[in-house]
Amino acid sequence: MTGAAQSAECRSLRAVAFRGPPCGINQSVSLRARWSRAMNARDYLKMLAGVAVLALPAAAALSTLPPAVTLPGQERTAAPIRVQPLATRKVCQLVGETDRETGLHTVNMTESRYGFWGTDLGASFEHDGRLYFLFGDTHPRPGVWRPRDADLIAHTTDRDPEGCLRLTVPRAEDGAYAPLSIPGVASGPFEVPTTGFSANGRMYVVVTTDHGLHHRVMGRSVMAVSEDDGATFRQVGTLSTDRFINVAAATIGEVEVPGLPTPPGGAVLFFGTGHYRASPPFLAVTPAGLVEDPTARRYFAGMVDGLPRWSTAEHEAVPLFDQPCMGEVSAAWDRQLGKWIMLYNCLGPMHRSQILMRTADLPWGPWSEPLIVFDPPVDGDCRFIHPWGPPAPGRPCAAVTDPFRPHIAGDAYGPYLIPSFTRPTGDGGADIYFTLSTWNPYTVVLMRATLLRDEGPEVRPVSAGAS
Repeated sequence: MTGAAQSAECRSLRAVAFRGPPCGINQSVSLRARWSRAMNARDYLKMLAGVAVLALPAAAALSTLPPAVTLPGQERTAAPIRVQPLATRKVCQLVGETDRETGLHTVNMTESRYGFWGTDLGASFEHDGRLYFLFGDTHPRPGVWRPRDADLIAHTTDRDPEGCLRLTVPRAEDGAYAPLSIPGVASGPFEVPTTGFSANGRMYVVVTTDHGLHHRVMGRSVMAVSEDDGATFRQVGTLSTDRFINVAAATIGEVEVPGLPTPPGGAVLFFGTGHYRASPPFLAVTPAGLVEDPTARRYFAGMVDGLPRWSTAEHEAVPLFDQPCMGEVSAAWDRQLGKWIMLYNCLGPMHRSQILMRTADLPWGPWSEPLIVFDPPVDGDCRFIHPWGPPAPGRPCAAVTDPFRPHIAGDAYGPYLIPSFTRPTGDGGADIYFTLSTWNPYTVVLMRATLLRDEGPEVRPVSAGAS
């Protein structure tokens, strides 16, 4: 940005919202100071109502939300969202050589083209016009030497999920896949990328590492940045050793979430979980321009007088809701439904994982009760997931096991939303798309679920005397 543009931006911000020091005096420090004051201001929600129409445009790299300012004394009433029963369907198998359900080649044929037969996860994010996928512990085909359980990154420019997605995978000199590598960060089993986002013209990823340290599964999360579209990364530093190990990042524009002060350039929200598959979710926020600065991070620490409280201390973060079974998680704003959507897996009956969904008007909630989006025995077993035990009497069960791991039971985990693929259904609902891992076959599938909205959102006054 030119000096003149910086000065104009500074004057506009100073006049509109942040009331910082005179322009031109250490503007980077000024942004940090203004952010800190704004996060602690109890009257910020009132200010939002006054400045929303004057907010600067969000940075091009950030996905923006529609303005949604609710004045004090009003309450947003959530429109109920439900999952259409028996409508969750596999669209295609993204990786591997052969689709274990159909017996046909997958669109990407990753064993013969890129040298790996299986992988999992597949968290996605948009960056510079491409949709990127982060895959976890990746297994090379026989004859290809790679560190076992190394991770990888891939991208696509396809925009029609119903036609499946053709992936481009970086190659090493031998022609097979080039693993995702972050200097100084171990990448073995359970040391995987969990989220990515685009900010400041750069690509960021968050990975778990230190598996087994102090007898913990996934002991630490680390942020890394790439300035060459994912070809190389450098470590930014530790994100968390506590409540943000598995993370879902969501970028937002400026002054768009009531109660959340958003500085110029937007912000990054982090939805996180701690102890693996034994944690509720937590929330943090940081300015996009200061995303590499841990002192700029603020943690949701509960509600005070109807407004969110933000803390500089991670240990003060409070759960968004009480369901201490979470590990892998994804969350995003859904434009079609006008809701925040969160997908995650938790153990259900017979120790099988169910894919659950909650929705909210605001990132800190209140979040709806959980709904089942995918239940393996009902929606996947004998079709594209290897079942646990023999099939029920009279029920045919195709052989869908991976030849590399025969007789291991399959399961569902890692539901990662792809928010840019959401499509309206014509009746006020929407089809959402997400990736899903199945363990056996050890692969990632692209899924579609249909969500229905019973009625539109409304704003109603809070009755007199209501707290």
